[in-house]
Amino acid sequence: MSSSNIFEDDEIEGAFAAGAMPPEWRRRLVASGQLDERGVDKIAADIAAAGTTSRPSSGFAWSKGAMAFAAFDVVVGALLLCLGVAGILSAGEHYHGDGKNAVVGGLLVLAMTAVVAMVCEYERRRGKMRRLQARIVLERSLLPPV
Repeated sequence: MSSSNIFEDDEIEGAFAAGAMPPEWRRRLVASGQLDERGVDKIAADIAAAGTTSRPSSGFAWSKGAMAFAAFDVVVGALLLCLGVAGILSAGEHYHGDGKNAVVGGLLVLAMTAVVAMVCEYERRRGKMRRLQARIVLERSLLPPV
C-alpha cells in the first residue's frame, strides 16, 4: 500500500469519525467525472448517517448494560410465562384470569425483546453496509488534493 493510499484511508476514516464530508471533497468528487451532484450528495448523506450510527450515544447500542437489560427481559418474560401456565393449571374451574394475564404479559415481553433485538441488528448491518459502499465509492472517485 502506498503512502497516498494510507493518507486517503486516514482521510476517509476521519470523515466517517466526524460524521461529515469535508467541503473540499465535493469539488474533488465532481472533478473525478464519476459522480454528479446527486451522487456527491448521496455520499455526504451516507457519511453523515454512518457517523451517527457509529456513535454510541445515538440510539440503542449493544453495550454490556443493554445486553444485561435484554437478558433481564428474557428472564422476566419466561418467568411470567411459566407463572401464568402454572396459574392456569392449578386454578379451579372458574378462575383462570390471572394466569391468562401472566401468559399474555410474558409473551409480550419476550416478543418485544425479540423485535428490539432484530431492529437493532438490522440498523447495525444497514449502517455497516452504507459505510462500506461509501468507502468503496470514495476510494475509487476521490482525487488527491491539488
